[in-house]
Amino acid sequence: MMFRYALAVLSLLFLLTGCPLESKYSLGDSHNAQIDPRLIGKWVDASPEKSDKGTLSIYRFNENEYYIETMDHDTRKIDRFRGYLTPIDNVPILNVQEITDKTSQMEFLYVKVTLSGDDILKLYIMEDSLLSGRSLTSRLDLLSYIRENINNSKLYDNAIILKRNVE
Repeated sequence: MMFRYALAVLSLLFLLTGCPLESKYSLGDSHNAQIDPRLIGKWVDASPEKSDKGTLSIYRFNENEYYIETMDHDTRKIDRFRGYLTPIDNVPILNVQEITDKTSQMEFLYVKVTLSGDDILKLYIMEDSLLSGRSLTSRLDLLSYIRENINNSKLYDNAIILKRNVE
């Protein structure tokens, strides 16, 4: 439950309207993940409403993973995440876990990533709206669900549109 609230920050404090898909399973092994260097940097809201509520910073953590920070400009609250890419049918999906001081394993969240050149980043948070009460009991079940729906717009929340912060 706490992760869901931290997710609101990950979505750069822009309204998260649905219920995110969360699971204890990742989509792939982080040791085999590839880094896309174009994701690295600071990103700010580029939506038509032009809010300035937060910043998303993506850093290279190691050879396969990103360290991600979100900062709420109003409260100065910072949330931290680890993430890595897993391609599903040539669609890059970011596996995201909150970094906390809890000893229990944190749930994964899944975000479809698209880049327009190096300047516009769109994040689509996967939702559980298509599950219709179905539970995902394994990584294979999760992968199957996402593959079945990868092109279904109902799998995703509205795009979070970001631009690279050049300051």
